[in-house]
Amino acid sequence: MMDTAMGSWPTPPAGVDGGAETLFKARVEFEIERRLKELDAISAERISNSAKEIQAVQAEDRLREAVQSAYLTSAAQAVDRSVKRAELVVKTAATIGTVQTGLTALFYRDSTTQTIPAHVMIPMIAIACSIGLAAGYLGYLGKRTIDGDPLVASMAPKQQAARLSLYIAWINTTVFARVALLRLAVLALSLGIGLMPTALIPDPPLWIYVTAGLVAGVALLVEVCRAEWDKT
Repeated sequence: MMDTAMGSWPTPPAGVDGGAETLFKARVEFEIERRLKELDAISAERISNSAKEIQAVQAEDRLREAVQSAYLTSAAQAVDRSVKRAELVVKTAATIGTVQTGLTALFYRDSTTQTIPAHVMIPMIAIACSIGLAAGYLGYLGKRTIDGDPLVASMAPKQQAARLSLYIAWINTTVFARVALLRLAVLALSLGIGLMPTALIPDPPLWIYVTAGLVAGVALLVEVCRAEWDKT
């Protein structure tokens, strides 16, 4: 008797009257049915795996689309936020300058026969510099363009990531190109606010202005060094 563990049709026992042709057909039909079942199982497994892979790819595409959309939205809003910050500095400096002018006029309202001290103008000069620096930062926004040729459209993740990185780099260059002007504007505004009381003092001590000048000089040096560092 032949081995049945390998799926072969057994040899009929002795004395059994079965035609060789009938036995051969039965064996072929059995083998065909067994092979078809195996192929169906393999095909079903492949279809299931393919469906899972397609679902995984679609989920990854949706996640990548959501992340890239969030990056693009955040990058685009960076320009708006920078504009609002600069406008806030300008409005704040203008308001404080108006208040300082009113207080100075009120304090020296009886000084019709004498000259107003020159140190009264120091806080106003600092506030005016703050407005000028912030306005200069606003004026330079939007002057940058993308260097090089734009990337071609592609569905490849690497091309999409490269295009996203190029766009974010362009936005960052636009926003941070002259951000030192905005930082110096905030510093000038802070110095103007800090020196406002000295305008109401007839003879303020000299060390106040020396300290303010040192702070302004150090801040300016830091910004210059930072700009040179960014170029390297």
